[in-house]
Amino acid sequence: MNSTANESILPGPRSVLYVEDNPGDAALLNAILSESAPFVRIRFASDAREARRILRECQDANSLPNLILLDLGLPDEPGLELVRELKATAEWKFIPIVVFTTSVSPTELKALYDEGANCCIRKRLDLDETEQVVRQMCRFWFQIAQLVPMKLLRERSAGR
Repeated sequence: MNSTANESILPGPRSVLYVEDNPGDAALLNAILSESAPFVRIRFASDAREARRILRECQDANSLPNLILLDLGLPDEPGLELVRELKATAEWKFIPIVVFTTSVSPTELKALYDEGANCCIRKRLDLDETEQVVRQMCRFWFQIAQLVPMKLLRERSAGR
C-alpha cells in the first residue's frame, strides 16, 4: 500500500509544541519540519514557563498540540519536572511527550519513562541523520501511532 508523507490517520492539522531553549536547534527543527512535514504546525517555547502558558492558551482555544517535543536542559527547571507536571494534568496527560535531547543518562531515562514520557530520542550531530530522525518521528506519531483524538481531549477540558 502506497502512502505519502502527508497522509495521516489523524484528521485535521497536526501540531507540535517544541520546548527548546537553544534557538539554533529550534530553527533547525522548524526548517526540517517545514520541508519534510508541511502538514505539521509547530509552536516553540524557550522554557517550561512559556510551555505552560502556550498549553493554557491552546487549551482555551481548543487547539492542544498533538505532540510535545521536549529538550531536557531547560533554563528555568529540569525537563523531568515538566514531564511530571504535564502527565499529572488531566487536560494534558494524553498528549505524547517525546524527549528530544543531546544526552540522557540511564538513570534519567528511567525517571523520564517512570514519569510518563512516551519516547526519548537523542539529538544527532549530523544534519542528514537529524532530518531522517525527525521524518521518522513524524511518520510514527502522525501516521502509525493511534493517538487520543483531539476532539475527546477538547471535550474533557471543556468538562463535557
